[in-house]
This record gives sequence, C-alpha cells and structure tokens, in this order.
Amino acid sequence: MIKTIQLIYKFKGNLERLRGLVIDKDIAIIVASIVNEENEVLKKIILKQGEKVDMCESLMNFYNQGINEGINQGIDKGINLGVNKETLQKTKQIFKHFYPHEDSNILNNLTKKQLDIIFTMLLDQEPFDKIKGIINKEIIS
Repeated sequence: MIKTIQLIYKFKGNLERLRGLVIDKDIAIIVASIVNEENEVLKKIILKQGEKVDMCESLMNFYNQGINEGINQGIDKGINLGVNKETLQKTKQIFKHFYPHEDSNILNNLTKKQLDIIFTMLLDQEPFDKIKGIINKEIIS
C-alpha cells in the first residue's frame, strides 16, 4: 500500500509510472482516500471496477471525468453569460425608450434577477425613482 501511495504521489500526470499497477479494490479505496480525501469521484470510479483495480485506468478515468466536468461548466457559464447579455440588451432597449435622457449604462453589472425585475417595471411604466431603487439594491440571483 505504501508503494502504491508513493507511486501516485510521484505520478504527476505520467501514466507510465502507474502502468501495470493492479491492486485489490479495498486497498485502492484506502489509497484514493489518502491521496484525494476531498473527492469521492475517484473512489466511485474504483468501485465500478472488479476486485482488482488498475490504478492507471482509474486515474485516467478520473482525469477524463474532470476534463468533461470542466467543459460542461464552461458551456453552462457561456450559456448564462449569453442569457444575461441578451437580458441586458433587451432591458437597455426598453429603458432607452422610456427614459431617453438617462444613461442606460446604469444597468450594467446588475444580476439577472435585477434586470428581470427592472424589465417588468419598465413594461409596467414604473417611475424612474422606483427603478433606481432596484438598481441600488443588492439582489442575489
């Protein structure tokens, strides 16, 4: 077990160091707990294997899963940025229509929730002071 832990700490992305390292599942779970105590993903990957665990394969699956999660988070963030940008543009457009002498840049850096509220207020033709009140409040989206 100590040899396995040492190899994993020396691993540093070089899978060749782990090729052929096949250990019992119970030992693999203990090793995963020691070297990566905060992440249950590696343990789950190990549990999917049989009684013997190929640590090279497990770490490669762990690595690939991390990449896929990163890609998905990036896609989600991009979608949210696009939605927020679209909401901002629509809100600014209506804001300029109702308040042509006010600076629509005061809407920049607001949360999506704030923009949605202001959008509705603009459609309801609420007074500018009420809208300004929403702009000045910190609303958590």
